[in-house]
Amino acid sequence: MSDSMKLQIWEKATQLFKEYGYNNVSIMNICKACNISKTTFYYHYQSKHDLIIHYFDKVHYGTEEILKLVIAQNSVEEQLWIIMRLYFQAAMDAGVSITREIYREYLYDKNAPVIPDNVYFKNLIIDLIRKGINNQEFPECKSVDDLYTTLMSISNGLTLQWIMQDGDFDLVEKAKKIILHAINC
Repeated sequence: MSDSMKLQIWEKATQLFKEYGYNNVSIMNICKACNISKTTFYYHYQSKHDLIIHYFDKVHYGTEEILKLVIAQNSVEEQLWIIMRLYFQAAMDAGVSITREIYREYLYDKNAPVIPDNVYFKNLIIDLIRKGINNQEFPECKSVDDLYTTLMSISNGLTLQWIMQDGDFDLVEKAKKIILHAINC
């Protein structure tokens, strides 16, 4: 079984979740939509929980392209925003309903990728913060660890606010304004 089948299952399930709501879609619905057996589903995923808990993993696909985009930026602030933007855009792409379920699942998972120590790009973000401080692009009063923790807290808080307000604002635009303000204050 290939990774393309796993991705196909994930994409079809995501589409069904968006259309009918997470709680209204069964594994059997996913299997029918993918034209696969339950055995094939369970070969790739242990459960619906397993499927949704890994939603933000898609952000990391195409890492080489992401890094090329980061390197092309003129400032560390812009480089940092490119990385941070990936997560906000993924939430908006998923929509409120799916993002709500993802965060609900994360409440029970101590290894959730929204916990600052578990963020996939943590080392890159920390290196960019360090570079921004050393290049004096960011205020000297900030420590690397404090700024990283602040950015991760803002990210989660803002995403939760967006969920609770049923997506009443553009998450990416509001995040950019607040993240860039946090970096420069």
